[in-house]
Amino acid sequence: MITYQLTEEKFTLDGETYTGYGVAGFLDGQKVSEVRDISCNRAYVEDLVRLCRAYQVALVHLRDVAEDYITD
Repeated sequence: MITYQLTEEKFTLDGETYTGYGVAGFLDGQKVSEVRDISCNRAYVEDLVRLCRAYQVALVHLRDVAEDYITD
């Protein structure tokens, strides 16, 4: 079964620390795909996770879907 989860990480850029959110894709409980640091806006990335779940995005397309999401 494919599932998607929000990820949260701390990053440092030019000496400043920020929280970046991403999406991890799991197949039968094992992480097989991840797109890190999509946005600092948690709600924005939560919406992407919701869409991935609703449309049952294939794991091989996660990166493309994330790229399309942020360019729209």
